[in-house]
Amino acid sequence: MELFGSLAAPDSSEEASRYQFGVPSESTPKPGNSLITTSITWPFYYEEPGLTIYKEADQSSNYLFVVDPTQKIVSVQNGWGRLADQWDKAINPVCVFNGSYYESSGTPTSPLIVDGVVVPGQYTEDYSFRMLYITNGRLTVKEIPSNSEVESADAAMSGLEPGGVNGVTNYTVISVKDNLLYVSIIQNRSPSQIVELLTGFGVPEQNIIFLDGGLSSAAECNGEALFVRDRIFANALVISNP
Repeated sequence: MELFGSLAAPDSSEEASRYQFGVPSESTPKPGNSLITTSITWPFYYEEPGLTIYKEADQSSNYLFVVDPTQKIVSVQNGWGRLADQWDKAINPVCVFNGSYYESSGTPTSPLIVDGVVVPGQYTEDYSFRMLYITNGRLTVKEIPSNSEVESADAAMSGLEPGGVNGVTNYTVISVKDNLLYVSIIQNRSPSQIVELLTGFGVPEQNIIFLDGGLSSAAECNGEALFVRDRIFANALVISNP
């Protein structure tokens, strides 16, 4: 198993420094549209109903997306595609992120739920995984010891517990606080630093899930690349308008 995505998928040999960062053309505040309130100390970056984006000061690569699942649809896609392909496959997308770890065959390393159907993980019992369940606008995070213990849900994305990853690199992390989904795209930090950051924002440690990272961390919102590399992914996390 490779914990930073499969290298068997078509890919280029660019280094991490080739990441591209951009600013969405719609990145102007829309006061009063969002009901999201948090204790986040990062500067405000963009807002629309059900979605607020923050960007760390003086760190153009680090973003935090806060999603209200009662106003946006949170779903999971399974199947090969670059970030732009994942965007094109989605219905009314607002943001698309890289998903979780996968094998060279495209099989997820840990389970997913896509449109209510469980996609078993190949190594679910071998590592400490957590799963984010999404059902009728409600978010729940639970440990998943085996494929047989996956619960029913509209959609679900799984990944490693913080103790299952190490090293200073790029990370895509999902977490839950007060039924709000936090998606973090953070460069050049260790897992412990990211946990410290998120718990400082009030996120319980047991609700933090590490998705694929390193050269696979990627985010696109409103059709614009915020953190993207020309890499092919086996699954994706999607935020859409109803």
